[in-house]
Amino acid sequence: PSHEALSLDTVIKYSFLGEFELLRFSREDIRDCPWAKPAIREGVMSYYKLLCARKEIERLNIEVLCLLTSIQDELASFPVYIQDLKETDPPLVHEISLQWSLRRSINSQHLEKIQKIMKLPGCS
Repeated sequence: PSHEALSLDTVIKYSFLGEFELLRFSREDIRDCPWAKPAIREGVMSYYKLLCARKEIERLNIEVLCLLTSIQDELASFPVYIQDLKETDPPLVHEISLQWSLRRSINSQHLEKIQKIMKLPGCS
């Protein structure tokens, strides 16, 4: 006989109920405690997910500033390196210039994204 397919939500609810079924025979029945109710448990889980998201935003604010600083440093230093090498090693200058051209293109895309990120609420 075919069985009804179980969704992940159903399995999680069964698992949750099973945990408390085992505790029914303990000293006191804790299934009636407020924190044992699925709706309250979901609310608490959402609250902690929100806290984690806020911490992640703080971390990403730092990462974005690090990336921006790195790009600005490259914009200032690469042309100087290329200019310094022009006299001593023209073949190397050619290769570095090709790489720098690609890197500038990628950095400009990053800068566009950073500008959009800086406009988001919560970005510092």
